[in-house]
Amino acid sequence: ELDIYLIDPGRYHGQGVHSSEQSDNLLINTVACQVTMFGDESVLNCGPMRKGPSLFEWAKKINNEQYKGREIKENDYLSRALLGKYLNWCHDELVNNLPKGIRVHHYFETVNDLQRLNDGRLKLFLANDCTLYVDCAILTTGHGQNFLDNEENKYTKFVEECCSVNPHLNYF
Repeated sequence: ELDIYLIDPGRYHGQGVHSSEQSDNLLINTVACQVTMFGDESVLNCGPMRKGPSLFEWAKKINNEQYKGREIKENDYLSRALLGKYLNWCHDELVNNLPKGIRVHHYFETVNDLQRLNDGRLKLFLANDCTLYVDCAILTTGHGQNFLDNEENKYTKFVEECCSVNPHLNYF
């Protein structure tokens, strides 16, 4: 038996720079045939092999060979939004076809803190005041957002207050 707790404030996939809801004019920086969520024979020591389509193969199949009115080719740079849709599909495909005894529980939240317990397990504190106890945790920060600290906020406020005196004043 294995319970996996997937904790993410977004809808667990295809978000941030790969959001399926962003503009189609933002492209990924890798050609479509080189993007995949599935391993092949070239991947060593990865456990059971799970076959599945690359982004290129998936996009051709679901878009009936065309994307935005033109043929999809192996070396095309497809949109980040389309990659987000592919990631959504991959997630659903994997979760819906898990081996017996493996379950995924989704929490659309943020983990605010974690604490190592005396028995070696971890106690996770979620933003919604929920607490989870787990044997291990894998932290993936993704593409984070930068937030200014107190000192940086002071500099920013100073620039805002003084830019009428010196329009070239700025803080980076």
